[in-house]
Amino acid sequence: ITTMLDLNSACFPLIEQALAMPTCRFPLDYDKGYELELKHLAKLRDLERLLVLKTLLAADKGDVNDAYANLLAAVQLGEVLRQEPVLISQLVRIAIHSTAASAIEDALSRIEFNKTQLLALQSEVSAAHDSEMNYRMLIGERCMTIDFFRILKSGNLPKEFGDVSAAVRVANILPGRTAYDKNMFLRKMEMALAASKQPFPQMLDDMQQVQNTLGDQKQFDLKSYYTLLTDITLPAPLKCALAHARYETILNMEESILALKRFEIAHGRTPDELQELVPEYLSAVPIDSFDGKPLRYDVGKYIIYSVGENRRDNGGEKSTNPKRPWKDGDFSFRLGSNDTDKN
Repeated sequence: ITTMLDLNSACFPLIEQALAMPTCRFPLDYDKGYELELKHLAKLRDLERLLVLKTLLAADKGDVNDAYANLLAAVQLGEVLRQEPVLISQLVRIAIHSTAASAIEDALSRIEFNKTQLLALQSEVSAAHDSEMNYRMLIGERCMTIDFFRILKSGNLPKEFGDVSAAVRVANILPGRTAYDKNMFLRKMEMALAASKQPFPQMLDDMQQVQNTLGDQKQFDLKSYYTLLTDITLPAPLKCALAHARYETILNMEESILALKRFEIAHGRTPDELQELVPEYLSAVPIDSFDGKPLRYDVGKYIIYSVGENRRDNGGEKSTNPKRPWKDGDFSFRLGSNDTDKN
């Protein structure tokens, strides 16, 4: 790890300079539509991993200030993508912040930050909330798909559509199919955009209703050919509402953890319930985006948890399937090490 960090040491001052900028924009050529190049995304994920490694290495060495500085940068890094109206950019932003959240959980179990550092971290986490994220993703996806319909007549579909290209070529023989498909796409996208403006968990319910209106992508009958691209292109952005819910819930969990640690420093004990953090450390008890209820807090297990996508409270028990941590169980964060009296 040390060797890897040394090889990339020149990156860290540049990251610090970039994050000090009030706003930034990567040079993306949106005129390319589906062929838009997003080479910066993989590099940002690599930088996030380096910041997390540097954080945990400093924590293991007991260097609180270095661990704090790198953890703060890890929390901030995803926000450079905030304004990109591209679905994959926002998904990478979510992934970056999920990595930062895990780093916060790990760091708190290895080292003790002071109250000023905890407050700064909490403030940065709070600033990362984004009620417009799903709306922004859908707007970008709508623009790219409109461009996609424009190039349909050429028959040169993007290679990522694979076998679907043959189905589209066949479907285009049907009179008026492309125009009908495009109009249906725009109508259902309007429904999705309206749903994305709703608060959680209503957004999830409304998005599911839009999802239920789509055809079965696995069954190609005459009717489905007329809405072929609508049924292919809409499910991915609709599923992003779940990713948005996970993102907001993770932020709420992080805020709660950092506020709880500040409470412990001030009072020398762990709070019996999250309501004790209000209003000095939190303006209100953060909600679980999946059911709209306050996040669950188990003082005995020393965890904060979400009920996840199935909306069932399993007492903080995690999914046994690591590939489906949000779907098949509760999603929890351990609150670091705890040397205070929990009673």
